[in-house]
Amino acid sequence: MKLVSFRLGDRSSYGVVSGDDDRIAPVAPEIEHRYPTLQSVIEHMAVAEVLAGINQQEASLSASLSASDVTFLPVIGRPAKILCVGVNYHLHRIETGRDESAYPVLFTRFFNTLVGHNESIVRPRASEQLDFEGELAVIIGKAGRHITQAGALAHVAGYSCFNDATLRDWQRHTHQFTPGKNFFATGGFGPWMVTTDELADPSRLTLVTRLNGRRCSAPRQIK
Repeated sequence: MKLVSFRLGDRSSYGVVSGDDDRIAPVAPEIEHRYPTLQSVIEHMAVAEVLAGINQQEASLSASLSASDVTFLPVIGRPAKILCVGVNYHLHRIETGRDESAYPVLFTRFFNTLVGHNESIVRPRASEQLDFEGELAVIIGKAGRHITQAGALAHVAGYSCFNDATLRDWQRHTHQFTPGKNFFATGGFGPWMVTTDELADPSRLTLVTRLNGRRCSAPRQIK
């Protein structure tokens, strides 16, 4: 299932994307009243309830919206944490000349840097070194502590695309990546979240990044 956050006119909502990606079935009003945003659905682990509500709408097809008529919002608008793993592809590690490490490079993003699908990423006046980075976003659905590696995927609600656009000079001012990763409107998040019932094993994915429709990097196996 593909879940999407969107704005239509002055109203924000969420819904389910149809198989051809052209239509969005809005969530039922009673479900939206209970869970006002897709983020609240995730927090309450109510994805199955939302899907059932969509399926029960007799007029869901006729009431569906064209994807071209809505403004896509970041899939999750105000996540409590955005934890990022740097140099997380083997080929990327080689091209940057970094040694292998037993521990990952971690940095954070803030929710007010996010923009939705098809929305403009903004290059700030502070730099001309804006760069793009195609990434896989893992959306956590169930909290936990002391989680085993074998049980980790049970805490995932779904996956989305993310453009981790970066100001390279600010990233390299110190050994901390965070300054270059948190300028306004530099995190493209979407268009939607694919739930784990459709995508159970992320290790079988291959990531390809395109710029203006042209592939700009070799495919990278998700690990």
